[in-house]
Amino acid sequence: MAKTYPVQSHEYNELVCTAGLRVDTNPYTLIRLYPIPFRQLDRKSQYSKWEVIKVKIRKRKKDHRPESYGVDSDTIQRTGIRIGTRHGWSERCSYLSSYLDQTDACTLLGNAKAHKTDAQSLALVKPREVITTSLDINPEYVQARKEKPKREQVETLFGQTLQSVWPSPVILKYTYLCQSKHCRSHTQSVIDWEVQAAAYNQWEKYGPDEAVNFIRKKFITDVCSSKKDLWFFVGNVHKRPADFMILSFFYPDRGVADIRQPTLCA
Repeated sequence: MAKTYPVQSHEYNELVCTAGLRVDTNPYTLIRLYPIPFRQLDRKSQYSKWEVIKVKIRKRKKDHRPESYGVDSDTIQRTGIRIGTRHGWSERCSYLSSYLDQTDACTLLGNAKAHKTDAQSLALVKPREVITTSLDINPEYVQARKEKPKREQVETLFGQTLQSVWPSPVILKYTYLCQSKHCRSHTQSVIDWEVQAAAYNQWEKYGPDEAVNFIRKKFITDVCSSKKDLWFFVGNVHKRPADFMILSFFYPDRGVADIRQPTLCA
């Protein structure tokens, strides 16, 4: 369901978090897998979002968030099964039906403040109203492009050499009201790898203005369309449990999922 944009890490060289649904449990449960050295995986092991994989996992001892697991990256197996978008995302809705109305952002935040890393740290939350969005070019990315010839090579734990990861090309944030009647708003950054990869590809082909326009249309206009129901798949930071970010978007056609309230976008 989500792959976050890679970040440099002193401990792991490069940190990528994958979050999704564990389908070998009954009922299905949300799960976070990290760190995954995604760019270092063989091409045959580089899975896509919404793809079913098999992998050996272990509970992370240093991370008490209930959904967090480490992985043996050598055991990743792609099954060839991808949960698609036919019929307005009805199949995806069927997998996530128990999470579409499970909680809201205010409840998540309150529990995280009270119980720290023992609290729920992954969830689908439905905005009652998107108040505003902000989309800006990341100045660190602009600077990195200027220094392209000087970009350092990073030696990984596996003996490979990779070019250091680019900073995120764009900074996308949503400010919204959640379903809590007492909500005073939440402002959260989007750290979805899909967003940043799309921005990078558009920038390379057409330049920065078209990159921003593309992201605005796809990840603001389209997901907030009156024809869609919008949820944010959110997760928090291990060392800052009250800091939640948007990992990815879930936006089936309106009426496909069984929900109580519409989403209003501004």
